[in-house]
Amino acid sequence: MAQRRGLPPRRRPLDVIVVIFLLVNIPIVLFLEAQAVLPSWLFPKFLQGLVKWHVRANGDFFMRDMPSYFKGIVLADLFFRLPLLFLNAKAFYYGKDWGRLTGILYGVHSTTSLVPLLSEIYLTHSAKKSRLLMVYVPHLVVSLYVLLRVLPVAHPFSTPYPYAKAGRRM
Repeated sequence: MAQRRGLPPRRRPLDVIVVIFLLVNIPIVLFLEAQAVLPSWLFPKFLQGLVKWHVRANGDFFMRDMPSYFKGIVLADLFFRLPLLFLNAKAFYYGKDWGRLTGILYGVHSTTSLVPLLSEIYLTHSAKKSRLLMVYVPHLVVSLYVLLRVLPVAHPFSTPYPYAKAGRRM
């Protein structure tokens, strides 16, 4: 069965935003988030300082205290979400049909990882709760968008958006 040709990225501007988000997250996972589970000697001082600044500026108590459940989520991100960031960036940019499966995997994994973290942030009495929510909520928004983008149709990149009316041009 031949691969269906997806629409060019210029016809799918929200997908391009998703690609940028995914690509920006690759170094964040590798160089910042990974510091929660990997030895500090692997990271240059400036990257360690960047995490310390983030903790101070945004009140990120996950990166400050590094509870066990957070470390588990980070490990899952390194071994599961990180490859999906690369794969989905390619699938969303080039409109690959296989991106439906990787998009579902990414969306479900990210959403289920974020729900306990966002619940913890929301229920805490931190002076910087709003700032920390602004760091984490975009990940939930993109995860849910990816799910809504790829779930309804078998060939999600053949139309500008799965909910677009047939014959309508963007």
